[in-house]
Amino acid sequence: MIATFHRKAPDMINTGIEERIARLEAEAAVRQTIASFSDAVGRDDRPAFHALWTENCVWEIGEPYLLVGRGIGEIAPMLDRLMVGWEFFVQLTHSSAVDIADDLEHATARSEIREFARQTDQSRSYDNFAIYDDALVKVDGHWRFARRSYHYIWVDDTRITGHGYKLPPNLGRPLALQRRLD
Repeated sequence: MIATFHRKAPDMINTGIEERIARLEAEAAVRQTIASFSDAVGRDDRPAFHALWTENCVWEIGEPYLLVGRGIGEIAPMLDRLMVGWEFFVQLTHSSAVDIADDLEHATARSEIREFARQTDQSRSYDNFAIYDDALVKVDGHWRFARRSYHYIWVDDTRITGHGYKLPPNLGRPLALQRRLD
């Protein structure tokens, strides 16, 4: 597991308004980065996905599908392998517990995740609950993942039925993601 920053809870009575606002802004930005990850993989937007990581990042996926990528050079092809053959892939981030370090430049987070997917030929389906354990760092004004560790809680590969639909190709990026790419 990723170490969390141990700090005292902010003393809201003795903390200045500017510091409280800065901490809330940092927490909101970290949550946006976490949501942007789910958005980028769901829309299969590789440039947006790559913009969420530090240069020397680590992406780990735990049992039963052990994978580790170190650095953007390994993470990009890792995502390519994971996304091959899916008719659709949806990742939902349900909630995130965020801890901002006192320097307002580092953070840790834990997010509850659900993923749902089916292969194009409908031969395989994928449904799971998991926890992402993250370490983030602020780089050039943007929060990026230094490490993401995916821990499965439950996996079901029972074949699912129903109709899958492609997202429109002109579905735009959220503004926060677009700013990272500009």
